[in-house]
Amino acid sequence: MDLLYWMKTNNTWLTPDDIFAHSAKIVPVIVITIVSIVLGTFGNIFTILAIIFTKKLRTTENIFLVNLAFADLFVSSFVNIFSIAGAIAGEVYFKDKRALCEFIGFFCLVCCLVSLFNITAVAFNRFIFICHHSFYRSIFTPMKSLIIAIGLWVFGIMLETVNFMPWGNHGYDKKTLTCIWDRTASLGNTIFITILGISLPVVITTVSYIMIFYHFYQAKERLNKNRNESEKKNTLQESKKLMTTLFSLFVVFAVCWMPYAFIALSDIHDTFNPLVHIYSVTIAHVNSCLNPVVYVTNNEHFRKAFKRILLFQCRDEQRKVANCSIQETQVYSITKN
Repeated sequence: MDLLYWMKTNNTWLTPDDIFAHSAKIVPVIVITIVSIVLGTFGNIFTILAIIFTKKLRTTENIFLVNLAFADLFVSSFVNIFSIAGAIAGEVYFKDKRALCEFIGFFCLVCCLVSLFNITAVAFNRFIFICHHSFYRSIFTPMKSLIIAIGLWVFGIMLETVNFMPWGNHGYDKKTLTCIWDRTASLGNTIFITILGISLPVVITTVSYIMIFYHFYQAKERLNKNRNESEKKNTLQESKKLMTTLFSLFVVFAVCWMPYAFIALSDIHDTFNPLVHIYSVTIAHVNSCLNPVVYVTNNEHFRKAFKRILLFQCRDEQRKVANCSIQETQVYSITKN
C-alpha cells in the first residue's frame, strides 16, 4: 500500500523504519515490472516482425500468435508503466486522473482476457486441424481466422464492460498498488469474470491439448507397427515439437494467472495480506513478457527470425525464401493412417 494510505490509516507520521519497510515491499515489484516492460516490449515487437517477415511462420494459426503478441505488447508497454507509477507515487498520483485510472483498469483486463482467448484459439485451431481435419479448411481460412482474432477483442471488451455496470467498478487498488477492475465490488461479478474469462478458456484449452496429444499417441503407436515409415515418423516428431511449443504458452499462462484467479475468488472479505495481492498481480503481468521467451526456447524458426531481426536481415530473408510452407496435409495423413 502507498505511503499516504499508511499515514491516513494509522493516523501517525511515518518513521524511517516505515519508509524502509514500504520500500522493501515495492522495490522487488518495481524491478520485476521494469524487466517485464523491457522484455515484453521488445520481445513482442520481435514476435510480430518475425511472423510478418518469415514465410515459414506466416501460417494461419500464427494469426492468433500475432494477436496475442499485440495484447501482451499493450500490457508491457502501457499498463505496466502506470503500475510503476502507482507503486511509487501511490493513489495520490491518480487523484485528479480518475478517467485515466479507469481506462487503465479497463484496458488491462481486456488485454489480459484477450491473451488467454488467443491461447485458447490456438489450441482449438490445432485440435480441429489434427483431430477433425476435414473441417479445418472451412473453419480456419486466413480471412475467417482474422475475423475470429478481431472477434476475440470484441468479446473481451464486451466481457469487461460489465465492470461499468452498478455491480462493477474500476479504480486504484491499495493492495495491488495499481489501477485495476474492482474485485471487491460484487462477488457475483468477480465469479462471472473469473469463470467466463479465465476458467472456461482454461478448460477448453486443456481439453483440446489432451485430445491432441492422445491423437499423437495413437499415431505413434500405428507408426511403431510399421518401422519402415521413417519419413512419416520424422514429420510426426516435428509436429509434436510444434504442439509442445504451443502447449508451453498455455502452461506459462496458467502458472502466472491461476494464482491471481484463485486469490480474487478466495479473498471475498478483502482480508488477505497486501503482499499476496500485489505479487499475484505482478506475476500475472509478467506473463506478457514470457511468450517470446517460450518461442525462442522451443522453436528454431523463431530463434532464426529473432536473430535476423537483430541483424536487420528481414528483407533478405523475405527475398531468399521461396517455398517454406508447413506441410499440414502430410501431418494430417500421418495422424490418420
